[in-house]
Amino acid sequence: MAFELTLYPNVGLCSAESDTTYRIISGPSNGTCINFDQDPNSMNLLSCAQYQNGGNQGPLPCSTDGLIPRSVRAINGPRACEFFSKRDCDGGLHQVGGERPCLTSTDVGFENYASFRCDWDDSVNVEGFVGCHDGVSTNVCVHDCGCQCLNGGQNMQCVPDLVRCSLKALEVCELSCVCVNP
Repeated sequence: MAFELTLYPNVGLCSAESDTTYRIISGPSNGTCINFDQDPNSMNLLSCAQYQNGGNQGPLPCSTDGLIPRSVRAINGPRACEFFSKRDCDGGLHQVGGERPCLTSTDVGFENYASFRCDWDDSVNVEGFVGCHDGVSTNVCVHDCGCQCLNGGQNMQCVPDLVRCSLKALEVCELSCVCVNP
């Protein structure tokens, strides 16, 4: 499974203002601790896009500067990501995601978030996240296991060597996802 975070450095409630530069990053949900002050190129991310002027410019490549968020929108399936007040996943802990996808650091007594980690322990019902639509595989199959529908949407081919593709997810994708082209 992969996380997706939208990082807002100077605003609360995940609401960009006209002078806000924010980022959307995604990466594998593998429990790795990541510090926000580091170069995004060293974060082992799947993608990083930067937006300027409140989102009026972008997506742009991320600058090499760290971006310390005050508010964060987190998507990690049904699981929350953990955010910390200090580097290296130390200090106060605050979970964001699940039913509360956006929170502001100052609401829990942090000046900003300094580090985070997102994890996935296979507790998600993988079969509930398997599907194909219009001949294109979706959700766990395509995002985590690199699966594609072939032959007019009739056959599934997966790339099992992706880091974020668990053995359970791969098995379910290959056995249970029937690609149909409506």
